[in-house]
Amino acid sequence: MKKIQSSISTLALALVVGVSSLTTDCRAAGNIGDIFQIGQITFAGGKRDFVSTPFVRPVEENGTGIVSAVSNSTTLVLDPDGADYAGTFQWTGGSATSADKWYIVEILDGRYIGLVFLIATQNNNTVTTTEVALPTDGALVGSKYAIRKDWTLSTLFGDTSSPSFPLAKNINASLADTVNVFVQKTQGFVTYYVNTSGLWKNGLGTTTPHARIPYGAGVQVLRRASGDATMTLSGEARKSRLRRDVGVNEFALIANLSLAPTTVQALAPSLDRGASAADDKVEVWSTASSLGNWIPYYRRNSDGAFTSGLGSTNNVAVAAGKVVRVRNTGVARTGANAITAEPNLP
Repeated sequence: MKKIQSSISTLALALVVGVSSLTTDCRAAGNIGDIFQIGQITFAGGKRDFVSTPFVRPVEENGTGIVSAVSNSTTLVLDPDGADYAGTFQWTGGSATSADKWYIVEILDGRYIGLVFLIATQNNNTVTTTEVALPTDGALVGSKYAIRKDWTLSTLFGDTSSPSFPLAKNINASLADTVNVFVQKTQGFVTYYVNTSGLWKNGLGTTTPHARIPYGAGVQVLRRASGDATMTLSGEARKSRLRRDVGVNEFALIANLSLAPTTVQALAPSLDRGASAADDKVEVWSTASSLGNWIPYYRRNSDGAFTSGLGSTNNVAVAAGKVVRVRNTGVARTGANAITAEPNLP
């Protein structure tokens, strides 16, 4: 069995603007090779902001192997490095109310490196997903994989009773600071807040400490107070690209995948070229106005440069801990044709 060296345990997550960070290369023998990062970042009060989930949690014990078969666009068979998986609940069972058991599969090499998806069901070594369309051209077979837990409200934001917890608590979502989680499948947001007893709640008042927050995407945070807040973000920064399925006329949030600032050009979302912002576009959130707004950029037909229509703007900044929003206006970008983005590791 291939031994996976445990990473430093993951602390809480974070939100944006100024960043001081510590980076440690964790590429010891037997490790997946991700880089541990930790940094403190602040986000301004009195505004909405979009913030990312750039890091992953540690690889699970016996959570590595190769893909041995792809049955169809929702089902694949895993060949673990250690003992075969058994039963139906080893890699499933996540519950917003009661269980931190949302497991994701990450493809580590090959044609589809950077494919990440939630395990929906498990039958021994066979798993299914409803989150992406698995490529069925045969190129996924033989690829290495890793299984990790995904983020939840509690694991991302930390102990709600800590003096350093950055969000204001209150009796309902209209008075408390809120975290709005984007659900790509529905193209909508689900709102969460912390009540005065320190419990995570959804908009209906259900206790939801383990609501999932997908890796590589982001959340919208509304801090109602005017003062700035500070959080600590830590975890493993993946070294490879991210693949994201985006349907026709759908949006997706894509994280800046490290604690280093990047640009739209370096993030390089693989959008189709177009003639205007009515075509495929990548959007960067601006907090210059009181409400905030997305600023769109498209890939120019002539040379592929990203532009707002007023000239090349390849160097537009995407800060550490931030996200971009991509919109696909053409054919479905799924499976083998998924949109990709690149990390900018320090």
